[in-house]
Amino acid sequence: MKTLIGGVLSVGTRGFLLNGGGCFIAGVIMALNVWFTGGSHIDLIPSLYALFISLLFFGVGLDLLSIQQILEEVKAV
Repeated sequence: MKTLIGGVLSVGTRGFLLNGGGCFIAGVIMALNVWFTGGSHIDLIPSLYALFISLLFFGVGLDLLSIQQILEEVKAV
């Protein structure tokens, strides 16, 4: 069971870096852009969506390839 959890965590982190990392960076850049240009709060909503999506990717971080990697890591042990 520990190996399964470790596999999920390591693959989930890789999934975040591949999928959610770009989304998170985009969200931060958009938020900073709104902050420094003095935009309204409505302009901040898309960046909050981007941050939320990146957190979803971090929480799940699993696509079909990742699940296959987990199974291979568990089989290797």
